[in-house]
Amino acid sequence: MNYTAVVIEDNPVDAEVLHDYLHKYFPEIQIAATGQTVSSIKPLIEEHRPQIVFMDIDLPDGRSLEILDCLHTEAFQLIFLTSYNIFAIDAIRANAVDYIVKPVDAVLLKKAVLKALQRIQQSAESKADVATASRKISVPVANGIVFIDSAKIIRAEADGSYTLLITTDAKPMLVSKPLVHFERELPKEDFMRVHDSFVVNRHFVASYVKGKTGSVVMTDGFICNLSAGKKQPFLDWMNRP
Repeated sequence: MNYTAVVIEDNPVDAEVLHDYLHKYFPEIQIAATGQTVSSIKPLIEEHRPQIVFMDIDLPDGRSLEILDCLHTEAFQLIFLTSYNIFAIDAIRANAVDYIVKPVDAVLLKKAVLKALQRIQQSAESKADVATASRKISVPVANGIVFIDSAKIIRAEADGSYTLLITTDAKPMLVSKPLVHFERELPKEDFMRVHDSFVVNRHFVASYVKGKTGSVVMTDGFICNLSAGKKQPFLDWMNRP
């Protein structure tokens, strides 16, 4: 597995040493960008969405610690590399993986990176467990409740106060729940309400057709019109990783 990293370091020699160590010991980590100032940190992280950030503290335009509250630090693993040992408490408060005083020692760096990779793996496994646990949704039927794997739902169609569920392995199911119920229950990363009458599963979207508001062609050939104002949110949602 490959990982993306961003380096915030104003000293070119220190940046090169770090680059060499990572290339030698962790070739799976790709440095996407290097910044030299506090003002460069947020734009670089937002652009590259790294899994690991190597960050100096004292930079030409201030201290990187000052903007940590503006960053979603839970989205990446943070390793501080600094010439001073007086900021360790701040690093702990920032939930940093490690705090290494320069010049960077290869052994300490390897331990810090391995810890970061372990955290990334644990986080991925935790998200997978949550996704698996929430995959099934309960659907009321005449004689009880049916549990349906949401990954098999192609779309949900409004039918008055009822909803018609179109799935991959059964005939359409008419459910005595309004469409808004399924809009709330289905996972937002996979399902979107694109029209007053339709909630679609992104994994079954075949294409987008231009038009006044545009329309969505599903893999089964069904065409869902987009509501006014839904075009850009829909395209942004489909283009997400």
